[in-house]
Amino acid sequence: MSMSAVPPSMDGAQMSPDFHGNTLLVKPGMFPPPLTTTTTTSNGCPESLNLAYATVEVELCNKQRNWQRLGLVFKKLCQSSVLPFDLEQLNERIAVALLTENSRKLPIPFATFTDTVVEILSSVQVAFSTLKGLFGNESAASRCSLITIASNLFLLTGSIEGALNTLRDNEWFLDSCSWPCAPDDLEKRTHLLMRLAENTSHRDALEILSNLPGLKEPHESVDVSQYGAVFNAHLEACMEKQMLIVASDLVELMLCKQLEVEVGLLQTLLNKLGKQKFWLRARKIFRRALIAGYYPEVAVPRGLQSFCVPPTLGEIEMALCLEMFISTNPSLELNLADTAASLCITLQRSHTCERVYLSASNRLFSAVGVLHPRLTVHFTAINPSQEQVFTLDMPSVRHWLQHNRSWANEVWSNLLAVTSPGTSPPTARSQSRLPST
Repeated sequence: MSMSAVPPSMDGAQMSPDFHGNTLLVKPGMFPPPLTTTTTTSNGCPESLNLAYATVEVELCNKQRNWQRLGLVFKKLCQSSVLPFDLEQLNERIAVALLTENSRKLPIPFATFTDTVVEILSSVQVAFSTLKGLFGNESAASRCSLITIASNLFLLTGSIEGALNTLRDNEWFLDSCSWPCAPDDLEKRTHLLMRLAENTSHRDALEILSNLPGLKEPHESVDVSQYGAVFNAHLEACMEKQMLIVASDLVELMLCKQLEVEVGLLQTLLNKLGKQKFWLRARKIFRRALIAGYYPEVAVPRGLQSFCVPPTLGEIEMALCLEMFISTNPSLELNLADTAASLCITLQRSHTCERVYLSASNRLFSAVGVLHPRLTVHFTAINPSQEQVFTLDMPSVRHWLQHNRSWANEVWSNLLAVTSPGTSPPTARSQSRLPST
């Protein structure tokens, strides 16, 4: 039990050293005084305790393995006027009983006992993870382990909020030079966070998952790629519930931490964001995905007036590609009044079937329509490679630039280095999955 200091917030509390020079957590007067009667509760525990009776009660509960009743005894001790020295001895007896029982069969230390006293101990707001214990030999337990155990106890008693607040109050601490932890501690924390994420809101689950070991700070014993399936499952759940803002934050985190995003989920999210007019988020995610190598076939050669579009892109992805093509083409700045200038789009052939290729032209026509102001595109010809060639209407292009030049260059210009031909993307990803049409 990691209980050995009165929190700073408790003004007027008496401090008393134990046998090992540590400071006791539980002190007389820490809690409101008990009732003066000696009636018995429904659990058979007296309303007030004297020292002799408390000693007998602790031993009896230990013999009977009645940890719930022991919790009630401990609770009354916290409210009693027992002397500090006597209280220390009783606390040590309780701790020994609980730890002995745990070594025999309980997977979590003193879970039943804690179910009785967790509320009253929570109200004290003790920084337990940085304190020493009653016996002086608890330093073998890492701070990470203490926080995990405390959060687990809240979770076992049904207090999800208590478990979450325990982690937040300790700033999701894992390890440091002063408080190192073992790989086993990280594994237990991972299991706790996974369980907790399954029982919270989508937004809280994102916060929990973002604090999995190895994500905020790399750790040599943690392979973060193992989290990919959990993140993708949460992403799918968010989109099913139309939690698009949470979903987009989740994908940004995955791309930033190099966690593999399922291509189909990525395309679905971009499509939903565009349809719901969340264009800022759609652009941000598309840019990150481009840099991460999710679209190896998308390349915008600077200065050229033609652009090849993969047929596997969805409507919103095509619209974002058109924005990028127009915004990063310097020839448009020089030829805004040149009526002879033209921009060509080639719907390139790939390994997709003919039905998929032909449906891509319909998505292209839809893509120019979702931009604001809308663009106009005309089918031109079939080139020698049997690819469809389209021409963008220049007046519509100029109109779009006049309305969007202020932000478009800034958003798209810094992508040229990673999307130009001959430049390898940071990570090669599988080819995009065709969205439903």
